[in-house]
Amino acid sequence: MASGESPPEPAPSSQGGRFWLWAALVVVVVAIVGIVLGMSLGGRQGGPLASPANANGRPAIVVPTPAAASSVIAVSSPSAVPSSVVAGATPAPVTAATEYVVQPGDTLRSIALDEYGDAEQWQRIYQANRATIGPNPDALVAGTTLQIPASQ
Repeated sequence: MASGESPPEPAPSSQGGRFWLWAALVVVVVAIVGIVLGMSLGGRQGGPLASPANANGRPAIVVPTPAAASSVIAVSSPSAVPSSVVAGATPAPVTAATEYVVQPGDTLRSIALDEYGDAEQWQRIYQANRATIGPNPDALVAGTTLQIPASQ
């Protein structure tokens, strides 16, 4: 090398470009996996992306009141599941509605599951108690007495 010359510059490396290419690829893959996972979880029953068939399956929020928290007793009906079906037997008489006292944490869906064995029957309970619950089926208040229509 001569005394006024600068050393030759090294050849540009493609390693820096490959790093960013791989980093971008990892970000894209993680984003796709996140979207697929989110859509599958969100589309489950009761999720925010549930199909229109489940659009009314909203959870209810129960607000406990101090008076209701002291002593609340739930009255439930006997099991709504028939013990057996006998050919030629007369149908069982329709029983009157029973009462149920809302507990903290109860939802119309959980009450329907307990009373009828089917959470999708929550609308029957809501329709029978619309005057008590009000226009919002999610606004259950602990201690409220609900009328549970007889099973069909």
